[in-house]
Amino acid sequence: MFYFDCEKPNNGTYATVWSVEQNDKGFVKGRISTSEKNKEGEYSNSNWFVTFGKNCSEKALALQPKDRIVIKKFAIKNPSFKKEDGTYVNYLNVDIYHFSVLDEDGNAQTSTEAPKAKGTKFPKPTPPIETMKPTEEEADTKLPFDL
Repeated sequence: MFYFDCEKPNNGTYATVWSVEQNDKGFVKGRISTSEKNKEGEYSNSNWFVTFGKNCSEKALALQPKDRIVIKKFAIKNPSFKKEDGTYVNYLNVDIYHFSVLDEDGNAQTSTEAPKAKGTKFPKPTPPIETMKPTEEEADTKLPFDL
């Protein structure tokens, strides 16, 4: 697991939200994308499954597709789960603990600052989602960084 904490105002990971939903176990899960410009000026895109922490889950449920956020505190996890046939499968997931919503000008609108924890405890890994397929509208929509 990697844990990131970006305290400086202009630091963080910028992402586009594609979906957010609360599953039947009460977890708020979603899909986001990030991009990075290479030396040739082309973008390299990554898509991520995310789980929003308890302190920011209500704010996450208000997010709409194509909303831009800056993620301030998050962890990247790759836990193993034992399947019924006895084999193990890994599930890469990003747990988000603090984010801000960006307005049309790219300025942070709202914050989801989590209270400071007394100890260093990390949440238990969440079980994998079997499939998170895009809706028809999402599948037909070009990503904002597609040319």
